[in-house]
Amino acid sequence: MLKIGHYFESERGIALIAALIASLLLLALGMLVISMATGDLKTSAQTVADKKAVAASDKGLNRLTQKFKGPEPYTQTNYKTEVTPAKTGDSAFDSSSQYTIDSVTDLNKTMNMTAGFGEGYGMVLYSADITGVNTSYNSRVSVTAGLGYGPVKITPEQ
Repeated sequence: MLKIGHYFESERGIALIAALIASLLLLALGMLVISMATGDLKTSAQTVADKKAVAASDKGLNRLTQKFKGPEPYTQTNYKTEVTPAKTGDSAFDSSSQYTIDSVTDLNKTMNMTAGFGEGYGMVLYSADITGVNTSYNSRVSVTAGLGYGPVKITPEQ
C-alpha cells in the first residue's frame, strides 16, 4: 500500500514543473519580442506610406507652379493629375503614387511688391488644394498651398 506522504517527500516531478514554468516564461518573452517587432514594422510602413503620399502632393504642387497661368479660370483638365516614372523619367517617383489638384481659388487679394517689380506692381494671391495618394500603402495626404501670380498692375483700390 502507498503512503500519501511519500509523494510529498519525493522530488521526482519538480524538474518537470520547473521546465514547464521556464518554457512558459520563454514563450511569453518571445511573444513580447514578436509583438514589439510587429509594431515597429507597422509604424515604419505607415511612415513610408505618409512620405510617399507627401512626395506625390509635392510633385503636384511643383506641376501646378510650372503650369499655373494666374487669372485664367481653373479647370481640372488644365493640369495632369497622374505622374508615373514612365511618363516623367523620374525614377524617384513611385508608379503607385499620384496627385490631384483639387481646386485653385482666387483669394481676391493682392500683395504689393514694389521691391521686386517696381512701383504699382504686385502679385495676385491664390489658394490651391492638392491631394497626394499612394495606392500601394493606401495613404492619402491633402495640402493647401498659397500661390502668387505676378507681376500684375495694381490699382490703388486693390
